[in-house]
Amino acid sequence: MKISNKEIPEWCQVLRDAADRQKITHRAIATRTGLGLGKVQRIMNNHQAPSADDMIKLCPVLDLSTARMLTMLGHLDQVWERQEYNEHLEELASGMAHTAGSVELDQQHGAAFIAAKIVASGGYRVTVAPLMTGTGRFRRHVNDLIAVQPLAGREADGLRDHLEELVRVEMAWFQAGFIGFPETAASLGLPTPDPATVIAVARMNGIRRGSGSPQANCPRSVCVVGSHWAGSADVASWLAYAFDLDFAHVGFVASRAYARLLHKEHDVNAYERQQVARTYVAGAERLGRPRVWAVGGDNCHHTFDLLDDPRLVSEPHVVYLRATDQLMTWTAGVRYREKHQTTQTMAGDLNNMREERRKIDEILRRNKRLERRTVVLPVDLPEGSNFSDEAEDGRDAFYDMWALLAERALSDLHAVVAAHSPDRRSFDLDDAMRRMRDGGLAPA
Repeated sequence: MKISNKEIPEWCQVLRDAADRQKITHRAIATRTGLGLGKVQRIMNNHQAPSADDMIKLCPVLDLSTARMLTMLGHLDQVWERQEYNEHLEELASGMAHTAGSVELDQQHGAAFIAAKIVASGGYRVTVAPLMTGTGRFRRHVNDLIAVQPLAGREADGLRDHLEELVRVEMAWFQAGFIGFPETAASLGLPTPDPATVIAVARMNGIRRGSGSPQANCPRSVCVVGSHWAGSADVASWLAYAFDLDFAHVGFVASRAYARLLHKEHDVNAYERQQVARTYVAGAERLGRPRVWAVGGDNCHHTFDLLDDPRLVSEPHVVYLRATDQLMTWTAGVRYREKHQTTQTMAGDLNNMREERRKIDEILRRNKRLERRTVVLPVDLPEGSNFSDEAEDGRDAFYDMWALLAERALSDLHAVVAAHSPDRRSFDLDDAMRRMRDGGLAPA
């Protein structure tokens, strides 16, 4: 089989690099493999493609993965992807096992478990209250709030630091953190000396499993990407209800696996979040569990870099919540005022968000295959609320907007899934919309 020398295939370049790295000559390779000097020279000079038997003999000599090299030659379809995926899973599972060992019980709901541990420590009275968000048919029990009040004789000073030390692992496991807007806790009248010490525990957007019987013809993997306040976690959660798939947020999974605190910027390791995203991308086609997963914050561009992979043919389907300049400006102001970002100025934060958006736009322009399986929805500030008040978080207006975005995403995905299906079939849109609108409701 003759191959043009103008374009060196990947397998040939890897063989050359390995030989250079080991400083081994063609003659030495021929002697150790028994292939003959002429054949080795033709293979290494890109004049002949090795057979599977040839590659099996070359790999041990050049200290290369046989499975990887055979996959490059097309002899073992998906073997390298499966090996890579399993490696990701092993690392993630080791983190999960380590953290789970510190949490004695996972049967109780997270808020109840955290509250029980605080009470058991002595010296505190605890109040657990639901945070209802949204209006009309979108109103849901989104979070549980835990307010802590010192008993008589117990100082309130340093309460936040003490709670963080006391229930750090439990907060990480149950996707909990100190509330981002203390004004919300204050407006609810929760009994606490400091609203900033109220713990918010994810409920609607907590990690969860589907029933195991997802809707027919639904996508195996849907990735929802959006910057802060674009609503990626909320839109993904609604879509998971629509398809009856597992739901996860890469930040929440990393928090659980590596015992990181969501409310502390310096405690969140970008590599750990990226590791979760790599696992989900690698397992999107045929390997991993079917799921809807969300990416938010500063991980958006990195995730699109992972999605910009020629090996990904039809999965994951992507929903990109593309923030407008108005939303980005508001977000930068809120993050600066509430000290959600402590390492940069408001202007620097805004510039970073705009640059990340520009890079994602460039990836989608260049990668037409990825563009065709991506639903792009612009996200602005919600209508109908007065955001001139700096203390206004507008949670109901935002939540209604994210729920409507989820409905739009579901409708657009219906067409995208059909376009990528060999028989042009897609999921039952009416049934999926019904499941979505029933999602998160308490059983009758």
